[in-house]
Amino acid sequence: FPVIDIVETCKEKKLSPHIVFSGTVTEVGFTDTYPVDESYKDAPITIYDINKLAAEKYLQFYSSQLGNYAVTLRLANVYGPGPKSSSVDRGILNVMIRKALIGEPLTIYGDGNFVRDYIYIDDVAEAFLLAGVKIDVLNGNYYLIGSAKGHTIKDAVDIIKEKVAKKTKRDVEIAFVPPPENISRIEYRNFVADTKSFRSVTGWEAKISLEEGIDRAINFFHKESQA
Repeated sequence: FPVIDIVETCKEKKLSPHIVFSGTVTEVGFTDTYPVDESYKDAPITIYDINKLAAEKYLQFYSSQLGNYAVTLRLANVYGPGPKSSSVDRGILNVMIRKALIGEPLTIYGDGNFVRDYIYIDDVAEAFLLAGVKIDVLNGNYYLIGSAKGHTIKDAVDIIKEKVAKKTKRDVEIAFVPPPENISRIEYRNFVADTKSFRSVTGWEAKISLEEGIDRAINFFHKESQA
C-alpha cells in the first residue's frame, strides 16, 4: 500500500514530511441530496474508493499519533491539460475532448442527466498549494474540492461538441447508448461539492467556469495533437 510504505519509510529515516493527499469525492458513496459537505457519512461502494478512504484514515493516524501534518483533499471530476489517465473511467472530459478533436463520436450512457461537479486542473493545483501553506490548521481532516456548481453529463458534452466544432469546423456526433451491464454503480450518482469548509480556512474558491475550462483544454489538446 503506497501511502503506508511512504509513512513507514519516513519513520525509519526519521523524516517528518507534510503530506497533502489526493482523495476523491466518491469516497462518500451515494448521497440523497447535494451539494455535499464534510458532514456526510462515508459509505464507499467501489474498491477504488475503499482504498482511497483507507489511505486517508492511515494519514489521519499519521497526523494524530506521530505528530506529523497530513490533510486529504477529496477531488471532484478534474479535467484540463495533463497526460492521459491510466484508467479509462477517469478524466472523462479529457477523453471526450481528445475524441472530439480527432473526429470520433462522443458516447453518453443513458440520457446523460446525472449531475457532476467538474473542476479545472489549475483550480485544483491552487487548492493543493494553499493546503500546504495552511496545513497546520487543516491537519488531520479532509476537505471537498470542486467547482461548487453542478452540470449534467449531457450539458458538459454539449459544450465540448459546440466548442470543438467551432475550433475544427467539423460537426461532432453525440451517441446516446444504454449503459454497459458491468458499469459501476457509482456512475448513477448526482454530486456537487460544498467547499465552504476549505474556503473558510484558506480563502480558496474555484475561479474557472466549465465553459472557460473546456476552452482551455481544447486549445491545449489541439496544440498537442499538432506538435
